[in-house]
Amino acid sequence: MKAAQIKRYTHRIKANIVDVDVPALRPNEILVKVVCAGVSPLDVMDMTGQFKLIQKFPMPLKLGNEFSGVVEKVGQQVTDFKKGDNVYGLLPMNRLGSFAEYVVINERDLAPMPANVTFQHAATVPLDAMTAVQAVMEEMSAQAGQKLFMPLGNDGLINLVLPLAKRLGVEVNVAGDGRLKEPLLAAGVTQFIDMAEENYWEVAPKSDMIIDTLGSSEFRHELAVVKAGGQIVSLRMKPNENFAVEHGMRPDKRVLFSVMGAKYDRLAKEQNARYRFLFVRSDGKRLREITKRIQKEGFNPVIDPHEFDLDHINDALQLVAKGTTLGKVLVNVSQPKPKEIEEDLEPVVESETPEISTSVTPTEAE
Repeated sequence: MKAAQIKRYTHRIKANIVDVDVPALRPNEILVKVVCAGVSPLDVMDMTGQFKLIQKFPMPLKLGNEFSGVVEKVGQQVTDFKKGDNVYGLLPMNRLGSFAEYVVINERDLAPMPANVTFQHAATVPLDAMTAVQAVMEEMSAQAGQKLFMPLGNDGLINLVLPLAKRLGVEVNVAGDGRLKEPLLAAGVTQFIDMAEENYWEVAPKSDMIIDTLGSSEFRHELAVVKAGGQIVSLRMKPNENFAVEHGMRPDKRVLFSVMGAKYDRLAKEQNARYRFLFVRSDGKRLREITKRIQKEGFNPVIDPHEFDLDHINDALQLVAKGTTLGKVLVNVSQPKPKEIEEDLEPVVESETPEISTSVTPTEAE
């Protein structure tokens, strides 16, 4: 099968399209033919090794975190899915590879695709849905009447943060590209600040919660917006000691992350605020809840108008890396063919396969 991969961490946006074996299938896993894959800043950070101190990737590394597709084969112990099911999911960090013709995923990480959306719409959901839930509900414990502010670096994330926050009774205000103003106001954003015309840190309402998708260059500006007692959850900055403690990391990692995150903790404390770093994890149970919600309420995400196929994955990654997207970026991998599978692509079924280690050995980036 074709897949996009890198041989080592690199700051050059250049993945190679290679022919690789279809992944081996364990008894509790599912082989999915990928129809569409979402592209996000997380994919760029995977390439550059930004998370190498948190997650060790085996090399060569197949890229891609999220996908929609059609079940091709199920392991012997799988009970909830069958061949021909339309599905979507977020791959666990120790087994990436959605920029490929096929993926293998554990049954617990997969969810049925909402029946009322396209494969393209579905592919925008898994990563941003898990980020929204884990940031808004788990990290910040959002409450009705609070205000949430987002300076947009990942325009696709707002697709899932906004409906979740609205259900919780949270007001959402956004700063971003002016071309997104009308669709986001129509979707329920209370105030939209065009970053080309105004400094959001001077005009944005004081907010209880901020989701950072822009990184350290914006931290002081975001601190100017957060209320005393408020929280900033970052997807792009550095992990801190609190992150290491909550994830049960070794003492040496706690010391290292304490040093790495000290600046953010100190600056936040000066504002009587709290800084947290979020490393998103897959969660099929949560994604199944999202499926039910989408089937009940519908879903119309903002999608970037550029179109890409797998052979042009580097163009998609370049667009995301530049930060000039107008919604979620997608890669169309195949046309859905629920009843077809090529016999010579059938994976080897294994009874047991050792799990990939998640211990970390730093690797120098190019």
